[in-house]
Amino acid sequence: MAKILVVDDEKQIRDILMQFLTRAGHEVELAEDGVVAMQKYRASEFDLIITDLMMAKKNGLELIQEISREFGEIRVIAISGGVPTTPSDYYLSVAKLMGASKVLDKPFTKGELLAAVETILEQE
Repeated sequence: MAKILVVDDEKQIRDILMQFLTRAGHEVELAEDGVVAMQKYRASEFDLIITDLMMAKKNGLELIQEISREFGEIRVIAISGGVPTTPSDYYLSVAKLMGASKVLDKPFTKGELLAAVETILEQE
């Protein structure tokens, strides 16, 4: 199926997403922040990136911006639960403006994730 890069600073979230996606037949690589994600993206081609927005070192918005600038149009699902002072829909709307194909507010279901992945992958 597709080669997907999952970027999230929470190991538990990365592991759950990997499980959902591999069971759906996708090849998955993991990164714990935007810095590692950029290294992996430069080293290999991915069909899709699923990235959290709020991370240390390089957040998801910076990652989307850097990859878009370096590689052109990319397919991204931005995910966020927000932070205590700012609701997630603010960050998700910014991600959409920056080129994210889809946005998902945490928590989301396995079905919502897989539907978003399939919708994006079908758009060639």
